[in-house]
Amino acid sequence: MATKRWGLVDFAMFPHLDHEDLPENYMADAEKWAAGMSVPAYAIDDQTAIKVVDGAVDVISEGHWKLFHSLVTRGDADSFAMCGLRR
Repeated sequence: MATKRWGLVDFAMFPHLDHEDLPENYMADAEKWAAGMSVPAYAIDDQTAIKVVDGAVDVISEGHWKLFHSLVTRGDADSFAMCGLRR
């Protein structure tokens, strides 16, 4: 999961979904992580990429991925900083 504030996109990303060498990266873990996000969040495996052009997001995948829509409506600055997002 991104921990730096890069300010490039308005979503969070949970990479390496279901990777066999990363037991903390299964879908249940991604769901728990995404539950606290105040922005949309993508969980993607290693056969998936996210392309952003002029603000339009495209998922390119031969694997599996999931988009979690944000349920938190408050503008929590800590959540933005934790997932590398801009306000």
